[in-house]
Amino acid sequence: MNNDRNNNAFTLIELMVSIGIIAILISIAIPALSGVRQRARDAIGLSNLRQTSVAMENYVQAYGGWLPYAKEGSGFRLTPEVPPSSVIRPGYWDTSSYWSSLFHEVAPWDQWFGMWVYPDPRRPTSKPWAIDSTSDSPFSNGVSSLEYARSLYARPEIWESGGIIEDRDSVLRGVRHSEVRYPSAKVSLFDSELCARVRCDDPKTVKRAMLFVDGHAAMKALSDANAPVKGRLPELAAYGALAVHDTAGGARGRDY
Repeated sequence: MNNDRNNNAFTLIELMVSIGIIAILISIAIPALSGVRQRARDAIGLSNLRQTSVAMENYVQAYGGWLPYAKEGSGFRLTPEVPPSSVIRPGYWDTSSYWSSLFHEVAPWDQWFGMWVYPDPRRPTSKPWAIDSTSDSPFSNGVSSLEYARSLYARPEIWESGGIIEDRDSVLRGVRHSEVRYPSAKVSLFDSELCARVRCDDPKTVKRAMLFVDGHAAMKALSDANAPVKGRLPELAAYGALAVHDTAGGARGRDY
């Protein structure tokens, strides 16, 4: 009887082999599950961008055909309350980060801002625009996950051939939607915080969600975009020539 019980039991070696196999299976499954979660987030991001295109259309219609734009020195509301509890006056080119503040009238933040930030446990959920000065989270800064292409809120001449532009006031002006020659090839918004959420060995080569002026959304890598050009305003040198932002021809050019 004792021999029968011993024959039916696992030996120590068999147990160790079983544990090893389970560990291998888990190591294979975890990256696969991580990939599934990332694809799910990408799907949500693309869906949110398509919804955001509706807000863009509302803005263009409400402001007589102009794409989102703010004059230099403008104040940006950072909360949806009226009057707002927080206002900032960033530099002209910082509209890339604060673009959503231009949408309070056409896309109220309490209804829309959740579409402009990607889900992350480190981000405030009830008020995703809230700024938490006590947190070291990269998602508590009160801005959208999306970045607005600066070639859409300054004149195309900046990114066309020629010498230094002396009269900067003449080119720091808005762009009409009708001036975008290739709306299906010009990016308006893109996911700029992807590499703060997931590992990016090379931020330029990883595919991220992008919205195009014609309203379609797609996953694209910055490295696949057309080569950016150096802008004709000296102040742009501090940023460097960036894909999507510094499109050759500006609003008249193509990114992809």
